[in-house]
Amino acid sequence: MNDLILNTGNYKNLLSYKKADIIFRITYFFCNKFLSRGDRTIYQMIQAARSGKQNIVEGSAASSTSAKAEIKLINVAKASLRYTQPRLLI
Repeated sequence: MNDLILNTGNYKNLLSYKKADIIFRITYFFCNKFLSRGDRTIYQMIQAARSGKQNIVEGSAASSTSAKAEIKLINVAKASLRYTQPRLLI
């Protein structure tokens, strides 16, 4: 039965996962260090970074059965991570 479905999901070796993990850690540190406690922005930024990382994990797991599900979850991750970075006002 194991030969029927490919064993994928080695997400920890993916460059995208490694970068998402770094983004999550930096976002968490930044929010707790520089933003005021009780600010809703803290929760939103941390959850977006966590969601981006988690969707890469789930997309990697789904890759063994559905390429469509994998692509969808990776796109969700990309969208989540895009909005975790603080914007510089110029």
